[in-house]
Amino acid sequence: MLKAFLSAYRCTPIYARSFAAVGCLVLACCFVMGCSPAAKPPAKPDDHADHDHTDDHDHPKTLAAGITSLETLCGDVKAAMAEKDVKKADPVLHEIGHLLEDIQSLLKAAKLPQEVNDSANSAIDEIFECFDKIDITLHESKDAKESGVATYDEMADRIAAALATLKKASP
Repeated sequence: MLKAFLSAYRCTPIYARSFAAVGCLVLACCFVMGCSPAAKPPAKPDDHADHDHTDDHDHPKTLAAGITSLETLCGDVKAAMAEKDVKKADPVLHEIGHLLEDIQSLLKAAKLPQEVNDSANSAIDEIFECFDKIDITLHESKDAKESGVATYDEMADRIAAALATLKKASP
């Protein structure tokens, strides 16, 4: 059959092998790439796509509203720790984490002077670090109630100072 093909198209065996190789390459490309059109790129994820988000908290509309909400939540944690009620404090700690992310977004949108922006971001990092230590203590300690309260007491001054710095950034 190959001889009939070669004589019909007046090809030498070398051209026939090249032709066969190119044909196989084209078929392989079609197999790999497929015949369907390219898929559309996924929609742009929202700002909260990098974490589990059930949207069970309100998103502040302004930087001032976010800072006010943060103060309220910090007060709720302080009250829960004063009562040694770590079960009451734990969900609030997680809500603070979400709110800090919202505040960071609002801070970017506010377009404050660089110095104010830097100090506000440092304050957010400080608050996050303090509450993260408290949260870790609550989840990893055998006596979460006592150690969580002790950790909060250690962090209280740092949290208050960072909140004061953040309040100065609010227009």
